[in-house]
Amino acid sequence: MNDLKNEHIELKKGMTEKDLEIEAKEAEIHNLKKANVDISSREMDIDQPCHTPANEALHARGSCWTSTKRVCLEESAHPELERNKSKDIKTKGVQTDLPLNSGHLERKKVLMNNISSNLCAIWGRPANSMLGRSLISKILASCSEEMLTLFQSARLPDKCETSTEASSSMNNAVSEVYDIIVKMNSDTIPIQTLLEALLNLCVVGNAVVVSRALRILHSILQNLLTHGTRSNQRNNVSIETYVDNNMEIERNNQEHSSALLNTPDPEEDGLHIGNMFLPSTFWTPFFTGVLQIALKYSEEGIRVDALSIMILTVRTSDSKGEREKFGFISVMESLHQLLQKENALLVKKHSVHLLFLLLNCPAMLKMLCSGGKDGSELMETVGCENEPQQAINSVLKDLSECLTCEATTSLELKLCRLVVNLLAFIASSGKLGYEVLLGSVTAHSFLELTMEVLASQMECKVDFSTEVHELLNERYLLMREVLILLNRLASHAMFSKPTLEVLMGSKRCAGLTIDIANRLPQRSKYPLRQLNPQMANDLADLAQKFRSRVYGFLEEQQHSTAERCDTGASGKPPRVPR
Repeated sequence: MNDLKNEHIELKKGMTEKDLEIEAKEAEIHNLKKANVDISSREMDIDQPCHTPANEALHARGSCWTSTKRVCLEESAHPELERNKSKDIKTKGVQTDLPLNSGHLERKKVLMNNISSNLCAIWGRPANSMLGRSLISKILASCSEEMLTLFQSARLPDKCETSTEASSSMNNAVSEVYDIIVKMNSDTIPIQTLLEALLNLCVVGNAVVVSRALRILHSILQNLLTHGTRSNQRNNVSIETYVDNNMEIERNNQEHSSALLNTPDPEEDGLHIGNMFLPSTFWTPFFTGVLQIALKYSEEGIRVDALSIMILTVRTSDSKGEREKFGFISVMESLHQLLQKENALLVKKHSVHLLFLLLNCPAMLKMLCSGGKDGSELMETVGCENEPQQAINSVLKDLSECLTCEATTSLELKLCRLVVNLLAFIASSGKLGYEVLLGSVTAHSFLELTMEVLASQMECKVDFSTEVHELLNERYLLMREVLILLNRLASHAMFSKPTLEVLMGSKRCAGLTIDIANRLPQRSKYPLRQLNPQMANDLADLAQKFRSRVYGFLEEQQHSTAERCDTGASGKPPRVPR
């Protein structure tokens, strides 16, 4: 009897516990539904300060985790309903919006933003004022070796320095750079001050210090321009994601939720405001200062670094406005010094690249093609009293010397190809540009020199070594650019006849032209047989087009000569067409 009573009590106790558990579950489900409905009306402060105390951030994280579980429970409770909604949308045809899912997606978006905000508060993502410091940290990490050498040089005696005053100036400049970097890390000084201090250090420092300072400058500019701190950055284009089905919506939400934790909002990006901003008035004196440093030092490394900085500056400048302010004549005179024979090939290559970018300015291109005669407005802006024609002719002569027929290394071939591209760009500007190619700054015109380059590459043999593939590729690219230029000129409505007349004008150039027209289209012969089939076919097609134009011109010349002979024999004047 006692056993039955005990069993009855245990059963009653178990039923009571189950009832209590069921009631608790029902209350929890009711609370979950109520919380899930109310979440859409909740105002989330996404831009909350990053100085949230740790206990508040952890509390927020707990609430977000609870909310996440609620959403997951709610979604798992109605899987069939969601599938039916998706099916209804897809069967109705093309839908421009998704009214059934808009509220659900908006709730998920707000929830993900809240999670991201709280996690960033816990992990310490920098606020707007901290983004500049994160960029400075990135810059310091990318050029830490150069900075270490730079700061150590201020404490080492310079054996080559004869003036204690100059050594003191350099040490003071290094100390100034160090102080500015320390202040920038606390976001109390603009980036422009650091760039100007580094440029001043290049003026007073020795070769080692200048080399390190230029590399630091280049690293800073690369980071700044990559993050869009230019003053003339375009903001008139916006890109929005396009959503066409539920699967795409879910995937975009997942990608967006992870990206929020790593990528700052562009509207909150501190690199576009405050101390990271560089005004448009900064770039012209900065470009001029770097150019003077390139001329002051003859070391290849310093000149290459300085030219790289100028190329970076010009590439991001406005081709119609800012580049005119750099000064055409002074830049041409400086490039003439950097293109002379005693300079290294890499210095010449960077100089030609810089000239190419500068000539993308319409006013500068007009000045060069006209020999300095057209461009009085630019001359007044520059305020240069030197003869422009002399500076232009000097640079053109340097370019002709770069078109050497003895280009055998990869760097020499790249330099020749860059000069050919520059000549093609000049010729595309019109009649004045075409006349530059026909002009004789040396014993031969640029048109004749390009033909000699093409002929020399046909005859040059390649030693099969580890660099044979790179050499063959560079040779192919050079020959291709020359053939494209020749075909463009030989097929032009206005310039075809004078082009072919120049190529056939001298006995030597005519022989090279005929030889190229006969040999280059043959794929089975050298040099095409050493190239892969695609490259060989490309060159053969271009050479065949050039051959047809050359022989077409020769046939016209023969017909006109025969007509003149017939007219002279008959004694009748030639009939003038109406």
